[in-house]
Formats: sequence, structure tokens, C-alpha cells
Amino acid sequence: MNTFNTKETISEALLAFNKKAYNAGLDFKMIDFCSDCLWIQASFDFMRYVNVDIEFRQVHYTNIDKNQYWTDAWHDDQLMLLSQDELENVIDFKDLDINTDKPYFGIVFNINGFENFYNTGLVICEELYIQWRN
Repeated sequence: MNTFNTKETISEALLAFNKKAYNAGLDFKMIDFCSDCLWIQASFDFMRYVNVDIEFRQVHYTNIDKNQYWTDAWHDDQLMLLSQDELENVIDFKDLDINTDKPYFGIVFNINGFENFYNTGLVICEELYIQWRN
């Protein structure tokens, strides 16, 4: 199953993704964001194919712009899961109102360094889906 919605399964999925994407030369782009789902694709060559589909479901917040495009971090992890303290700090700082009885998570793309997640690369969601096409 490629859908993850607990801290443990998301942590494992990000670890596996980062391992497979390490030093791979992926480019990422936001494909669409509608209602509560955000779609990101990653590819070694978008002119020829897509390697990975990433969906964030039940999205409460993102600071990734529509059609945003970025290169991978090459020798670093591509995605990380915020700690609960980091997530609560972002929610307070951005004055977000997240009302849900389900667990939600802060997942960050390494765009210009993880420390910039207040500005770009952050998605707060309830569920993650990752599918490698090959």
C-alpha cells in the first residue's frame, strides 16, 4: 500500500523515498492543488517521463506555489517530517486554524535547505501517497 497516515508509516515512507531518491538528480514540480489534495511529480527528465507521483491528501496548508519547480537536494534528503513542536510552532506563527480530530503532519521538501520551510516547501496534511512508476 502506498498511502500513509500515521507518524510511523509516514516516517518509514519518507526514509524509503529519501534512500531511493538520494543522488538521483530528480526535478520536482507541483502539478495541481485543488480542494484538499496537492499533487507533486518528480522526474529525471520531464520531457520524456515521470518517475514519481506524490499526493498530499486532506491538505490544511501549503506554501508551495502552483506550478512551482525545483531541483533535488542531490546529496541530502528530499523530504522530512516535522516534529510535533516544529509543526505547532508553524501553526502558531502562521496563525493557522486546523480543526480536525484526525492526526495531521508537516512534511517538508528540501527546497533551498530544510530550514526555509516557513517560506517554501511545507505541506500540512493528514495523508501521504507516494508511487514510483519505475
